[in-house]
Amino acid sequence: MEDFCYLGSWLSTNGSCVVKDCQIRIGKASSVFGRLQDVWRNKHISLKVKVRMYESLVMSTMLYSAELWPLTIPQKKKLNAAHHKSQRRLLARLGYYTETSEIRRNYKEWTSSSRNED
Repeated sequence: MEDFCYLGSWLSTNGSCVVKDCQIRIGKASSVFGRLQDVWRNKHISLKVKVRMYESLVMSTMLYSAELWPLTIPQKKKLNAAHHKSQRRLLARLGYYTETSEIRRNYKEWTSSSRNED
């Protein structure tokens, strides 16, 4: 047996499952994001709560056991691309402008303000 799943992470005898594990984590995070569509569309839930839910549910799913991955630059780029795609999808659902530079600026403002309010 070359590859196997143990406690949600993929392992191999030669240690080369990082690419597979990274792709699976991105897929699982995308699935979690998709299952939260009713939350993203709900106008009675504040943006602050939606951002916190995104961070706690989607990002934690994507980065589960990532501290063990010896990431290469292409894998880091894939994780960043998946994160930015999710941000654009979330902001598009909320009716915000979706240019990447504005998303980054707005997301930093929202996350810093939500942490300061706690």
